[in-house]
Amino acid sequence: DEKAIQVLREEIEKRTGVVLRRTNTIPSATTPFIAVGRRAELRRLDPTLDCGPETGEHFRPEGFSIVVQKQSRAMAVIAGADGRGVLYGVGRFLRQAELAPSRIAVPADWRLQTAPKFEMRGHQLGYRPKVNAYDAWSPEQFDQYIRELALFGTNSIEILPPRTDDERTSRHMKLPPMEMMVRLSEIIESYGMDVWIWYPNMGKDYVGAAAIQAELTEREEIFGRLKRIDHILVPGGDPGNLHPDVLFPWLERMAVPLKQHHPRAKIWVSPQAFAPTRAWLDSFYRHVNRTPTWLGGVTFAPWAKTPLPEMRAIVDATIKIRNYPDITHSVECQYPVPNWDLAFALTLHRECYNPRPMAMKVIHNRFADFTCGTVTYTEGINDDFNKFVWSDQDWDPATPVIDTVRDYCRLFINPGLANELADGVFALERNWEGALAVNRQVDVTLRNWQDMERRLGEIARTNYRFQMGLLRANYDAYVKARLIHETWLEASAREALRLAPQTGSIVAMERAENTLGQAQTAPVAQAHKAKCDELADRLFAEIGSQLTVKRHGAQSRTRGAFMDGIDEPLNDVAWLRAQFKEVRALDREDARLRK
Repeated sequence: DEKAIQVLREEIEKRTGVVLRRTNTIPSATTPFIAVGRRAELRRLDPTLDCGPETGEHFRPEGFSIVVQKQSRAMAVIAGADGRGVLYGVGRFLRQAELAPSRIAVPADWRLQTAPKFEMRGHQLGYRPKVNAYDAWSPEQFDQYIRELALFGTNSIEILPPRTDDERTSRHMKLPPMEMMVRLSEIIESYGMDVWIWYPNMGKDYVGAAAIQAELTEREEIFGRLKRIDHILVPGGDPGNLHPDVLFPWLERMAVPLKQHHPRAKIWVSPQAFAPTRAWLDSFYRHVNRTPTWLGGVTFAPWAKTPLPEMRAIVDATIKIRNYPDITHSVECQYPVPNWDLAFALTLHRECYNPRPMAMKVIHNRFADFTCGTVTYTEGINDDFNKFVWSDQDWDPATPVIDTVRDYCRLFINPGLANELADGVFALERNWEGALAVNRQVDVTLRNWQDMERRLGEIARTNYRFQMGLLRANYDAYVKARLIHETWLEASAREALRLAPQTGSIVAMERAENTLGQAQTAPVAQAHKAKCDELADRLFAEIGSQLTVKRHGAQSRTRGAFMDGIDEPLNDVAWLRAQFKEVRALDREDARLRK
């Protein structure tokens, strides 16, 4: 409860400059006030407080009610069923309020009672070089981000141990991985949220006594140093790849030090394997259905070869299934963008800024009923928007996604332009629909984002969430302009080749190459590219978003560095030049013409 009150006061002061005075008594009838606490405590404080209906879903765990009235007595009452309910009630209040300098405005006569439909609502925040931003964050940045996720109902954060399938450190890290892991556990615990650990088996031997003891020693240290652990997910593969007959006895051993330090913690497993045999899967589910005491449940993850409905039918009904969806990648992934134009796939590639509100709702609702909820797979800030959509859908799958989008824009960017900003987010998703060369939405999207940039002024220059959308709008428009230009250049080059019988093969190739080279000698839409470069540098400075390998230190092209692909050729120039080399190697003109 104290944390929820702290969050309310601090977030309001940031946005309005108003410092709410703290009191433990109800003010006089003429003084507007916000009452925050557990329902039972608020009723003891003042039995006349309107805390919502006496029955309803807001009495369930993590539920809350909000009552705002402005008639007889100006007040807002945020009443939680429990401590988490108070925090989530504060989050919903902040999401709906219009917070501007010296002004706090909330909907008049607003009454809301709600509780989450799914018990698990979380996201993985990995501190390792592979991610495209998190490794550059300070504990304070993690704290703020975890807080913001909590405002949208998140109750679980998954962290990583220092040893994974990645390098141990990166040049961006503010703290050593082990120290940051300890700090993250403390931060998550401070918000009353569940601490998850994604803990792959990176050892080479899980049978020999000495090897097992070395692995247990590592875990003993980590389990002992972390303030809170609620769940551990151990993937069956990607990485690890242990046969179930080895994996499950090992987890039995691992559960001993875990229980010593965190008696209520559970271990979850996933049937991840790149090429599991039928026997491998049968063995996995046989072990699961024995329901060992340490087992928290099964996880449906990327690479799982058992479809989720089938998994739910195989696994004992008493065993929970957690969803672990890939919300961060656009190609080479679990849920690729359908019918994505090749020009986008080549340039934006796998890990770009990818707000997909409509797609996220569809994917979530298609599989939600087979699970107890979600902790998403995410590799950084590029999927920021998708996290908040997913948490809101885990709270209530009936929530219109437009409501989440508006709340996000109102709270995190600007309340005065919430509707326009929301339209801009949906427009970015529509940019990816259909053939890019004839997608008129792309140009409209850019004009709308440019207009909002002018209207927002300083906010547009300092708000990383706005900048991510503005960069994508410019990037999409630049790629479209290049696609049209380079398609025309190739058509012109091929026309020069068709005239080879008249001009000669050498002249035809030279003309074709000169034409194709205009993609570099006479490039188009350079203002869009320059804007992308400017925003990329700002985003790296403000939130550690690593959009290039050399300039910003991204791990690789496919790990968030989509700016490195902004000039990827969008025609067959590479193939044509390779063919020209073969043609020139021929001695006779008739052979060159045939080639």
